[in-house]
Amino acid sequence: NNVNLGPELTSAPYTMMWNAAGSVAGSHALTAIARDAAGNSRTASTVTVTVQNVESGGDTTPPAVSMTSPANGASVSGSIVVSANATDNVGIAEVQFKLDGANLGPALIAPPFAMSWNSATVPAGSTHTLTALARDAAGNLRTATSVSFTVKSSTSTGGATPRGNTMRISWTSLVNSKIYLWKLRKTAGTDNTADAGAVSAERLSAGDAYFEFTAATNARAYYVGLGPGNPGTSPVDLDFGLRLNGSIAEVREADALKASEPIRDGDVFRIGVIANLVTYARNGTVFYTSQRAPIYPIAARAVLLDKNAEVNRAFYWRPAAAAATSSSTSWIGSGRSGASPTATVPRVARGRDDLTGPTDPFARLSFIDLDPSRSGSSLVGAWALGLLAKADANVTAIYLYAQPTDGSSDAPAFLGAVAPDQPGQPAIDAGRAQRARFVVAVSELAAGTYTVTAFAQVATGAPYEIGSITLIVR
Repeated sequence: NNVNLGPELTSAPYTMMWNAAGSVAGSHALTAIARDAAGNSRTASTVTVTVQNVESGGDTTPPAVSMTSPANGASVSGSIVVSANATDNVGIAEVQFKLDGANLGPALIAPPFAMSWNSATVPAGSTHTLTALARDAAGNLRTATSVSFTVKSSTSTGGATPRGNTMRISWTSLVNSKIYLWKLRKTAGTDNTADAGAVSAERLSAGDAYFEFTAATNARAYYVGLGPGNPGTSPVDLDFGLRLNGSIAEVREADALKASEPIRDGDVFRIGVIANLVTYARNGTVFYTSQRAPIYPIAARAVLLDKNAEVNRAFYWRPAAAAATSSSTSWIGSGRSGASPTATVPRVARGRDDLTGPTDPFARLSFIDLDPSRSGSSLVGAWALGLLAKADANVTAIYLYAQPTDGSSDAPAFLGAVAPDQPGQPAIDAGRAQRARFVVAVSELAAGTYTVTAFAQVATGAPYEIGSITLIVR
């Protein structure tokens, strides 16, 4: 209404709280004026809102509120969703959850009235009560009927991915970046500029999932999170994102700051979409619950700001197939086992289940134990050839890398590659030549236990992981 609404905001996020209870009931116009350092200004398009305040003393109807999760009498463990339904004849001002009579988290001012709570913060075997207190704008209150629950011993594995199906992120639409095994790294562009990034080939079209990655304290800035699958490098496209700079992880939704958490080297961060609730966790502990509901389809997105900034060990997790229901997780766009590829995403290779057919015994290898003479090292090459025999026709090569399983090095050793026979070259000669390369490479490995990972390469696009084995060099 052409009247300043609060003080000027001089830094992002450009948001503020407005208590409409102090305004006259009726229609009001809201706009924003942006001004730069030179004095240039522009006014945003006006939006119209209607204030429906009830005269003081006029609204005496308390809200209706009921607990929806957990169920009364439930046994719980690990992180659970605490939720309630609340309605009012005018409008809900806030909902406050209470655990055993004490406030549980901050008051929620907008639906969904839900939050994540780690039940491991109370003793196992103990019984507790949960309720929700709803308040409307006139100050009327109502408390939901409480529910009782028992905390059982947690089966949580901390930051580990829970039982279910996992898949590495398949980064596509790369801009000024490259893939180095399980790392997406900015290789071109300008420092401190959002001019590099990628989008996952996989899309979550419904249901529950986690997106998980490992952070590093290398002081290089980047964004990573979930958003629509369109290509681009704008942080605004991350509906649910984290901005990391080596010491702090900031929760940013559409680039608006919501919360922050310190980073230690090797921390595993997770953005979870569970029961239509989005949570942010570090090493398995939730530190922020979003007030936004997810909009499907969802893809993983990365925006890399600094040169050599990288997203490391990025995974998707989804519930096990045995637990699938009509509203269970649905994936589109991945070319691997358990997903349905679309015409817009090239299929790189069959999934691991497809690569273990009974006609290719070498492809079924999962463990190789080499004696001191390493006389059996050619089995590694034979295993790669078995994978190649089962790969799709558009696979141009399979690359093998060895990584120490004890985490002593994050620089994998390149073991070699196998490729389809070239026209005019006898297949047996090509196979012998490739196996000979692997004998030399494996012989250079120090004694220890390794994970050997195979990546399939196509003519265009990034390599996809298609299998792995454990290799012991004595």
